[in-house]
Amino acid sequence: RYPGGRVLGAGPYRVEEISGQRVVLRANPHWHGGQPGIPTIVIKNVRDAAARLIMLAGGSADLSQNAFRYDLIDDVLARERVREVRHPSNILTYMMLNNEDAILKDARVRRAIALALDRETLIRQKFAGRAVLATSLLPPSHWCYTATPQIPHDLAAAMKLLDEAGYPDPDGPGGRPRFTLVYKTSADQFRVAIARVIASQLGKVGIAVDVRPFEFATFFADIKKGVYQIATMQTSDITEPDLLYTYFHSSRIPTPADPNANNRWRYRNALVDERTEQGRRVSKREERIAIYADVQRQLAEDLPIIPLWHEDNVAIVNADVVDFVVLPNARLSGMARARKLVHE
Repeated sequence: RYPGGRVLGAGPYRVEEISGQRVVLRANPHWHGGQPGIPTIVIKNVRDAAARLIMLAGGSADLSQNAFRYDLIDDVLARERVREVRHPSNILTYMMLNNEDAILKDARVRRAIALALDRETLIRQKFAGRAVLATSLLPPSHWCYTATPQIPHDLAAAMKLLDEAGYPDPDGPGGRPRFTLVYKTSADQFRVAIARVIASQLGKVGIAVDVRPFEFATFFADIKKGVYQIATMQTSDITEPDLLYTYFHSSRIPTPADPNANNRWRYRNALVDERTEQGRRVSKREERIAIYADVQRQLAEDLPIIPLWHEDNVAIVNADVVDFVVLPNARLSGMARARKLVHE
């Protein structure tokens, strides 16, 4: 920001207007990459996800990326006016577990929750197959990714672990729960629907779940303060494996002096601390791969968070928009090369 409210930049577009309703971008004649194929882009703020899809299907919008319910995409694609462009994502959707909570501090309980989740069914029903199961903070395409065993959907194993952790089922299936967890989520309707499915799945092993949606500002403030038991969020773009330090080193637990630290699950493990510190001191790729492999294996054992899935980055575009590329990090840089066909 500069005096007068102007926003400067060196990319393919310049910001000409920002308001609560829209952002207008004009091609930057000084961009090193040449003239963008679309001279003006208007980004409209449409809060309702269904309305966004209707605009695309009706032709009053040309492109929307990751801004709709995935289970409605196939219905929209039945229209001739639109098509789908997608790419696997390096962003993780995960369940965070407060490791300082009286119940969730036990790794057996955390693993039981993971075993009770039927993630494959969730991906099939809520994402129409447009996601892949996750095992780590890092996506499978990452150069530092280490494959660890997928956690199966195993209700019997989950109930056995809960029994061992001191939470027997008081009166058998369908009766009183072993315990109750509060599940905080954003107020986004799609995410709330997913939270309710997860709550239903956990109920099958005797865990009652109270789903509580919040506007994001309230939700995120509680997460940073540790005022939650379970919640779901997504990571930012995962590029540098040092993010394993940022997310899991014990020094990164939020405090009043550093409320924005990223270890919001309040996880502590000496080996993870040691190895993520070592990862910051070495530069050879082979050494870093070995170090972060140890970290990922320890995290897979402890489950301070439960990696759920990597959702595909999906764009629904007007059939006349060509050469638009969806990127793994979900940024809209691909717009710089896109063009819109003009029919005489």
